Amino acid sequence: MCLAGPDYRLGDQHPEIALMGACPGAQEEEQGRPFIGDAGTHLAAMIRIISAISPAKFPSEDRDDYTLLNAHPLPRYKGQAGYDGNTEPTRPEVMCDVNIVRLNQQLLQSGIVRILLAGTKPQWLAERLVANFPEIEVFVCGHPSSSAWNRRYVGQPRAEKIRLWTQETYQMVHPFRVHR
Repeated sequence: MCLAGPDYRLGDQHPEIALMGACPGAQEEEQGRPFIGDAGTHLAAMIRIISAISPAKFPSEDRDDYTLLNAHPLPRYKGQAGYDGNTEPTRPEVMCDVNIVRLNQQLLQSGIVRILLAGTKPQWLAERLVANFPEIEVFVCGHPSSSAWNRRYVGQPRAEKIRLWTQETYQMVHPFRVHR
C-alpha cells in the first residue's frame, strides 16, 4: 500500500494523530499530497486554533505534523476528465466496502490513536471508525471551507471568522461516541 499520495500523507511529528477531509482536489492531485488547496489553507488555520484549545490532544500547530487522509481517495474538481459535477464523494462511495478496507489499512499502518473528522463526508465514517477501532479517539468539526464561516460571521475579519467558527464547531469536550 502506498503511504503517500494526493489522499494520504504520514505525519512528520505526530503520525499517530490524523486529520481527515473529504477527498483530494486539483491541487492535491497535481502536487501529490493532501490539503494543498483552499481546504488545506483553512485546515492550517483551524489546527492552530484546535491546538490552542487542546494542546494535550493536538500538540502541534502544524498540519504536516499529523497524518493527513481523506474519506475517499479519488480527486474531484471542475475541469477533471470525466467530472460529474460533484467536488465531493457521495455517501455510497465513502461507505463502500472497498473504501472502508482502504481506510482501515491506512489507520492500521499509521498506528492512529486520535482522528479529527473535518466535515460531513468524513463524519459519515465516525460510527464505523468507532466500531472498527474502539481504541481510537474520534473528534468531529466542520469542513475547513470559507463558505462554512463567511455567512455566519459577516463583517468580521477572516481570522476572527475562522477562530469563532472553529471554537463553536470543534467538539473537544465530547469526542464522538456510538450512541446505542
